[in-house]
Amino acid sequence: MNRLRISVLGLGLAVCAAASAQTPPGLAAPSLWYNPILMMDPVVQKELHVSKETASKAFSAMIQEAMKLMPLMMQKPNGTPTPQEIAKRQAEMTASTERMQKASVADLNTAQRQRLHELTLQSTGPMALLDPKVGAQIGLTHGQAATLQSKLSGIMSANTGNMGSMMAGGMGGLQAMQEKTRPAAEAALGSVLTPKQKLKWKALQGKPVKLTPLNKLMGGMAGMGG
Repeated sequence: MNRLRISVLGLGLAVCAAASAQTPPGLAAPSLWYNPILMMDPVVQKELHVSKETASKAFSAMIQEAMKLMPLMMQKPNGTPTPQEIAKRQAEMTASTERMQKASVADLNTAQRQRLHELTLQSTGPMALLDPKVGAQIGLTHGQAATLQSKLSGIMSANTGNMGSMMAGGMGGLQAMQEKTRPAAEAALGSVLTPKQKLKWKALQGKPVKLTPLNKLMGGMAGMGG
């Protein structure tokens, strides 16, 4: 059961963090201000100055909400959903994501939360700027956001085909997708941002660190979560 939970959690988080351009029509991917899975990385624990026990507690607290997120992301409506149905599903996804993230940072102070946000941006890469809240931090205009969405969507489609094929590869497939598409995504980002915005984007990510690949990180978490 633990391995099933880990799989669901990892896929749900990866969908939020890396697949915004592939979100079902009419829906926006929930904001991932904090990627709580990163707290299980010893590198991140060192950066945040948190113990393994604190990270484990955060994992246990968030996993129940994370397991609810995946079905909401992948649910297929019967026929064409109405605007009301889209709004309701969007609200459910957003609320679930926010509860998951709130649980993950409950024991962190302000500085630790800020650093986790920076590391989340580092891990997510250019896809993070599809989140309007993140885009606003660097002054991304509506036109730039639309252009970036189009470019990143094309990159994702060219390398993953569709969400189903990406999911079939599990965490290994998701990690391979991220590594394969990041150079092209970074290039696309560079062609959209102004020099000033590029400096802001770099500053938002804080001091760069080498994070543990998600597929390796998930493999070491199967015994956690109760």
